[in-house]
Amino acid sequence: MLFPSTADPAILTRILIVTPIPTPYSAELFDAVAATGQYRLCVMYASPEPLGRLWKLPPLRHDQMFLNRMTDAEAMDAVISQDLVVFSGYNSYGFGRLIKGRNRSGRPWAFWGERPGVLIPRYLGRRYRKIVFPEMSHSIAPIWGIGLWAIEGYRQELGENRLYLNVPYFSDLGPFLSIERDHKRSRPCRFLFSGSFIRRKGVKPLIEAFVELVRMGSDAELHLLGDGPLRGKLQSATSSIADRVHFHGFRQRDELPAFYAKADVLCAPSLYDGWGLIVPEGLAAGMLVISTTETGSARDLVTQDCGWLIAPNDKNALLDAMMRASTLPPSECSSKSMQARKIGQTQDIKVGVKRFCEAIDMSLSAWNRSK
Repeated sequence: MLFPSTADPAILTRILIVTPIPTPYSAELFDAVAATGQYRLCVMYASPEPLGRLWKLPPLRHDQMFLNRMTDAEAMDAVISQDLVVFSGYNSYGFGRLIKGRNRSGRPWAFWGERPGVLIPRYLGRRYRKIVFPEMSHSIAPIWGIGLWAIEGYRQELGENRLYLNVPYFSDLGPFLSIERDHKRSRPCRFLFSGSFIRRKGVKPLIEAFVELVRMGSDAELHLLGDGPLRGKLQSATSSIADRVHFHGFRQRDELPAFYAKADVLCAPSLYDGWGLIVPEGLAAGMLVISTTETGSARDLVTQDCGWLIAPNDKNALLDAMMRASTLPPSECSSKSMQARKIGQTQDIKVGVKRFCEAIDMSLSAWNRSK
């Protein structure tokens, strides 16, 4: 049975989310939405296996199905039969065929995605999407943008003739919000990086900036969570200050708050990141945050009252921000930390569930008004 829920489908609105793979964060949000009992929510994942991922997936507590275990007819029937279908992705895992089928049915659907047109020139991306995903421009499907930056990009590409909703990724930030902070610094300023050791995450300019920071006499430490192909080069680049740089390896999500609690400043210097969940985590933990103008969550959440926004791949700007962060007086650190935590609270899963449910209701209403 595709929908194992015991809820009466005649009473509850049937919502289907179509997305690539389960992740700890998305599963947490879908579990919480399903637990409200407001909808008969099911998630169609392309596959149950998070190939190449190191994180452990918790048990899924929402109804689910897996595209790679279904026939084409079963998948299409599941997509067409729901009251609202939200597609997170369009040109992979066979999603394009399902979108075409749903669009032809004339029934409500929405697209949920990060900002378009960043990895390739905008005009090429727009042309590409018109070819592989014409349903986006030829329909009135609402757009659920993952942050305001995403909404801005889709509005520029598609115009105003549809509903745009701000539905970023949300997660349970309780463990981060409960961290207690003491800003009477009697130890080195501790910078924290959490992510893959790949070029896109900006870890190379971070290492270069930190090495220069130490050479300038700063009493600071850098702690890195994660792993990846650049690890060897990063360790070689920091060999002369190895006592200041600590590689902690990959850590599961439930281990992260303990590391955030011991650090002062979160560094998220991505060259590009459609959202970036580590930013709201750092803010919720009361940390000052250094991030880039090409990181969606940082653009939405980081202000001068809680951190620094810099251009991506700019070692000098990163160095300047790190120097400023490491030399702030305790009173200013405390003030910025309090503001960070206030902003972090707006990204907690309780807010996310409300935002998600509102997006469902508003999307259905938009379709009804268009008839």
